Amino acid sequence: MKPHLLYLSDIPPWPAPLFGAQLRTARLVEQLSRSFRVTLLCANDPGGRPSHVPGAEQLNSVPRLIPSRDYRWGGVRATLSGLLPSSVHEHVRALVPTALLPILHELKRTDPPAAVWAYHSHMAELARTAGLPNIVNDIDDFEHVVWGKDIAARGRYRRAALHRLSCAGLRRYEQQLGRRFPALVVSKSEDLALLRRSDEGSRPLRTVVPNGIDLPTVVVPRTSAPTLLFVGLLDWPPNSDAIRWFIDHVLPRILAELPEARLIVAGRGPVPPVLQPYMGRSGIHFEVSPNEMADVYRQARVAITPVRLGDGTKIKVLEALAMGRPVVTTNDAARGHAIIEDVHALFANEPAAFASACLRLLRDEALAQRLVSAGREWVQRHGSWNRSGDAAISLVSQLLHTA
Repeated sequence: MKPHLLYLSDIPPWPAPLFGAQLRTARLVEQLSRSFRVTLLCANDPGGRPSHVPGAEQLNSVPRLIPSRDYRWGGVRATLSGLLPSSVHEHVRALVPTALLPILHELKRTDPPAAVWAYHSHMAELARTAGLPNIVNDIDDFEHVVWGKDIAARGRYRRAALHRLSCAGLRRYEQQLGRRFPALVVSKSEDLALLRRSDEGSRPLRTVVPNGIDLPTVVVPRTSAPTLLFVGLLDWPPNSDAIRWFIDHVLPRILAELPEARLIVAGRGPVPPVLQPYMGRSGIHFEVSPNEMADVYRQARVAITPVRLGDGTKIKVLEALAMGRPVVTTNDAARGHAIIEDVHALFANEPAAFASACLRLLRDEALAQRLVSAGREWVQRHGSWNRSGDAAISLVSQLLHTA
């Protein structure tokens, strides 16, 4: 009989279409079910829950939970509370969905799991509070890194010094995760170096479980029209920032040389207020919550990933390569994928360079086809969820063997 594995996630793998972290949860549950009997338990249920998730034998959730206080960008009192000495940073503590505890206690009594896969540290802390064994903390992103980037991007502001102090406290907490949990997972190999530096004195299991992609069996043909495509969850702040940056600073440079060019922005809604002024502009089309991503890619000649904020790995880069679209990306968006500049994609970080790269791919079909061929080959070899699943199964099996 397969060992029982509890998968805890604060990001439910619904509703469709799935993006980013939703895909990681959905596909890892499916992959882990090859070797384990998986129960999926989610916080922040947005509604419209499906009756079944592939790989999950049991499915449970609680409604969307909003922390009572924001320990990240809150006022002085909230910021200072994040500096108090504690084993768990107040930001993490505020995110722990304690409404799930009764469900966990009942599961522990009736069908105790042999191990727990917890997506994000606050979900791992929830499992620890419930007294569950063999917790795998799927860190995905080190939040202190994300905080640091966001603080730097905001420039000088009144509470910057307090926020930097709070960020330092979060860094100290994340550097002690190896002392709190027996197994740690990151999504990109660069983060292993941070773990090796941070968990001296403890010996947790550590591995990379990269993000992957559902490899399409058929690649839809590229349009001949000069159409650029951005795909991503529309109300995720790094995506909103990327869309605004591209429209405000890059697209005008492209239109100055190629007036017939247009941009498609596709992703699950809602459209956040910061993007609503761009809807209806000439040359810009929003595809909100499309039913079929293949239909969206059919309209695109070039894919763009101008993401500048956040951390982790961007599944949208893998998806575009798998769908046979040449890609222009920032270094931040490509981080963690080991794709090579000018071999698998064009890289650019400044508006003029990004516009120039887009124009090159819209005009130079030989270059575009070379990138498409190399990018598809790379994704087929390195970007499948099966490869990620093998790493996840191996880690949990090793954890149970050594427990």
